[in-house]
Amino acid sequence: MKILALDLGKYKSVGCTYDTVTLSEKYDTIATRPQAIHDLIVESAADRLVIEVGTPAGWIYDLAQALEVECQVANPNDERWSWRKVTTKTDRKDALKLATLSAIDQLPTVTVPPMADRQLRSLTRYRSKLIHRRTDIQNSIRAIFDAQGIAIPVGAKAWTIAARELLSSYAQPLDEVDVEQYWRGMLRSELTGYDAVQTQLKAVNHALESRAKTCSSTIRLRTIPGVGQHLAEVLVAVIGDPKRFKSAKHVSSYVGLTPRLHQSGTMTRSGRISKRGDRALRSLLVEVAWVSQRYNPTFKHLFNHLVGGSVTRRKKAVVALARRILVIAWSMLKHGTDWDASKVGSGLGPSSPAPA
Repeated sequence: MKILALDLGKYKSVGCTYDTVTLSEKYDTIATRPQAIHDLIVESAADRLVIEVGTPAGWIYDLAQALEVECQVANPNDERWSWRKVTTKTDRKDALKLATLSAIDQLPTVTVPPMADRQLRSLTRYRSKLIHRRTDIQNSIRAIFDAQGIAIPVGAKAWTIAARELLSSYAQPLDEVDVEQYWRGMLRSELTGYDAVQTQLKAVNHALESRAKTCSSTIRLRTIPGVGQHLAEVLVAVIGDPKRFKSAKHVSSYVGLTPRLHQSGTMTRSGRISKRGDRALRSLLVEVAWVSQRYNPTFKHLFNHLVGGSVTRRKKAVVALARRILVIAWSMLKHGTDWDASKVGSGLGPSSPAPA
């Protein structure tokens, strides 16, 4: 078998063509562009393409599929991939390591979702970036007014139509003010950026809302009390095909909500959650868990059960509840069922019963 392993770079990549029979390798340096990678795959007559997960991994995977070449996408976060006590680390060694681990079936891999799922996932992440960008601008605007000793409405009241007109009344073009009034020019620039982000965010929300109205999976997850459209969309985008996860523990580990395990001799200790996987989904699950335990009777019971009356356990309890919400959502998608509180178990572990 011939294995072509690519160590991908932003502008150029190093390919290692590894022959599993003769144990020989051949190296090529190419541009990280579709045509160059296409030509290398064809010229090497590779039976398998191996790459790392990353920004270009999606289109390279699609290219390999079009050429009917098996493609493995490696997970560099796995411990088997980590470099320890090495004196030199080069692109060639990275590519060779990819090839050799693949040859002995020890390569930690990830599943590449279909293009539609990848695009949906990208759009939900883009929305999160826009929200963070808007928050940064809002904080910058508040700082400008604080520096001038001018009070503006607190919280969301500062961004209503009336309040927005008040803020604009202070703004002026930067080239029309003297040095003592530069803050007015900066305010105008920030308000312009705020309006631009709001326009972008409105367009993204419209696209996601239009899809959500016809997506049966999103509609199904929204039957869970406390789960809104935002979380439902992100869950559908990240989970993709729910049948690719073998168990509740598997999907929890994928999102990074399972504890780290430290074992030595007779000592076994569970640490903090691994935090591997989709950070945006994990944060959103925790945020929803805080809210839903106040309004969803089932989740409130589960939350209180784990807290056990101890205030210091609330943060741990909400993380466990977030994991539970994830497992319930995965089970509903897998079995095609809507929310049914009677089928939710009393336990909070990732392997406890979920709706079927």
